[in-house]
Amino acid sequence: GCITYELLTGKPLFSQPTYREILSAQLKFTLPAADEIRAGVSADLYDVMRQSLARVPEERVLDLEKTARMADSH
Repeated sequence: GCITYELLTGKPLFSQPTYREILSAQLKFTLPAADEIRAGVSADLYDVMRQSLARVPEERVLDLEKTARMADSH
């Protein structure tokens, strides 16, 4: 999720100068809408990012087949 975000935007998701500020930013983080990240972000790619960046670990379950199909189509 963080790497995908950085590839799409050209900037890291969390770039605060201290560990404490990074943790605070992570706790307050909400993934922007797909079109705010970059024009043309597919619903599948956005879904993968949303799941992989979920705050609750149990919500980070990814469908690897869907992810592979999405990667093949791009």
